[in-house]
Formats: sequence, structure tokens, C-alpha cells
Amino acid sequence: MKTGRPVLYELLSGHDAPRAAAPEVNGHTPHHRLSEAVVSPHDPVRWFAPGRSIRVPVGYVFLVIAGVIAVAAGAYMFGYTRGANDESARRAELVAGETELAALAAQQGIRGGGARDAGGSGGTSGAANRQSGGGGSIDARSGSVSDSGSRPLTPSTPAGWGPIESDPRQSGLNYFYLVQKTTKAGATMVAEFCRADGLEAYVVPANNGRDFDVFVAPGHAPEARQSATVKSLESKINEIKIKWKARFGRDEIGISLERYRG
Repeated sequence: MKTGRPVLYELLSGHDAPRAAAPEVNGHTPHHRLSEAVVSPHDPVRWFAPGRSIRVPVGYVFLVIAGVIAVAAGAYMFGYTRGANDESARRAELVAGETELAALAAQQGIRGGGARDAGGSGGTSGAANRQSGGGGSIDARSGSVSDSGSRPLTPSTPAGWGPIESDPRQSGLNYFYLVQKTTKAGATMVAEFCRADGLEAYVVPANNGRDFDVFVAPGHAPEARQSATVKSLESKINEIKIKWKARFGRDEIGISLERYRG
């Protein structure tokens, strides 16, 4: 009677019992080891199994991080150095321009004085305390010097105007700003030029703590921007811009409306 177990001589010979044939798949009989390793593609565990791992030495990671930091630091230093150089060049150009304008103004003042000294015999009036010559006059009381057909180089301050370096601004009002200079002398020169033409200009320190702003008073409320008074003031500033450029050849006076916050 056959029980399905290996017979005695098979056990003594050391041979394994024959394996059952693997079922055919698509007409081919797979190897028994491959058939045992087949996993169903629908097995949910397969989707959560980890993928291939890439082994990278820790030193390489540190090298990459150090390289990124070095590149970022180099880019920052390059940008900072370039910006500093550009700022230095800009300030040097502004200072040179202001020095040139100051020299030109002084030269014109000297020419006016020379014309005054060369013209006529002159005379002194004790009542007026004034010395006059053919081309101009000196007012000893006010210290203003003027030539024929031109405005005083050092005009007297009209009543109600404060000193040129005072700050009459009021918080909440808008003011016209004309120019920002790197030196107080340059800003004062612009303000004096404006005052000589009847524009109430002042010199105050700029917000950056280094430069100086030139602004025009009086200020006005924001809702009065389109009023006739403000329009007239703006028109006067435009006229002075043209006169400044015609005299010095530099278009540096502008119009910037800003609200004073106090």
C-alpha cells in the first residue's frame, strides 16, 4: 500500500524525494526558487517598503555644507564691497561738485567786488553809511553786496523768517524738499540762493544722520495740496530750479513733497 512517504532505499541512498512540478506560467515552468520568491504586486506591504539607500560618507556632507557657506559669504562680501565703493564714489562726486559750485560763486563775488572798486570815485554818506562805486554798492549795515541788475549775494532776512539753520517745521504738515547735500556748506549755499529769490528755505540734518536737507517753508496740510497758495509756491520752486541750472550749469534742485512726522 502506497502512503506517499519515501521508501527505505530512498532514505538510505541520500537523495531527496522528487518535488512536485511547479505550475506553468504563460507556457513556461519557472524555477522552483523563483516561484517561491514571487510576491504579489497587490501586496500592500510593498508600497511602504524602503527604497534603495545611498551611502555617503559624513565628511562629504560637511564639505558640501562648508562650500555652500563659503559661497554665500563670498557673495555677501562682494556685494557689500561693491556697494561701499559706489557710495564712496557718489559722495566724492557730490563733494567735488559742491566745491566747484562754491568756488564759482566765490569767483563771481570777487568779480562783482572788482567791478565795484574799479568803477567811479565812490563816496561815503554818513546818514546811510553806504559806500558806492560805478558798478555796485556795499551796505555796511546789512553787509549785503549787490551789483547793478543782480540780486544781493548776501540778502537780508525778511521779517518772519527764521535763521537759515533753524527748523520751523510742524508735525503733520507737508513740506517741499529741494536737495540733499553731503556738506552743510553746500546745503547752505542752495538755501541762500533760494532766499535771495524770495523763497523761504532752511537747512536741517537729513534722516541718515550724515547729509543735510534743504526744504522750503511754509508747510501745508495734506488736503491743501491743490490750493492756489501751494501751486504758487511750487511754481516759484520751478523758477529757482531753472535759475540755478542757468547760473551753475548743474540740475540738482528738485521737488520732493514729504510729510513731517516730528
